[in-house]
Amino acid sequence: MRKPRNVMHNGGTLAPHCAHASPTTEISMTRQHRLGLCTLITAALLAPLSARAASAKATQALNCQVPSAANGYRGNCPYLSDVLKGDKTFRTAFKKTLRANQVPELAGPEGPMSPVNVGNQVYISGNRCEAHNCGSHNYVIIYSPTTQRLA
Repeated sequence: MRKPRNVMHNGGTLAPHCAHASPTTEISMTRQHRLGLCTLITAALLAPLSARAASAKATQALNCQVPSAANGYRGNCPYLSDVLKGDKTFRTAFKKTLRANQVPELAGPEGPMSPVNVGNQVYISGNRCEAHNCGSHNYVIIYSPTTQRLA
């Protein structure tokens, strides 16, 4: 069996690893398959780093582990978008409160929701800001799973 060559049609050579050729360079079919395989392997290796719960209940944030130096910044608190997906009661209160206060529903960076003690009651807190414009375009919410109210 002939060993595949890493040769471009214009006579140059390509490195045998996952480096990408310029978009104007024609490359061999073997090289295209290798790039696809490298992309697939890279995605598979990085997937656990970005995995989060697809949906969560607001009550999960009451007992979650907040990221800190003590736990190597490995928390398990759900994000605001995860709770919005997974908890209909929370989603209804969230949207109702934003509408009543004429606040737009931002779709930018967010932090994990976490438990907050206020007086003798435990609430959950979360935050979100406008993508590429966080400055004064953000909000912090406080939610009581007991009363099902958002502030």
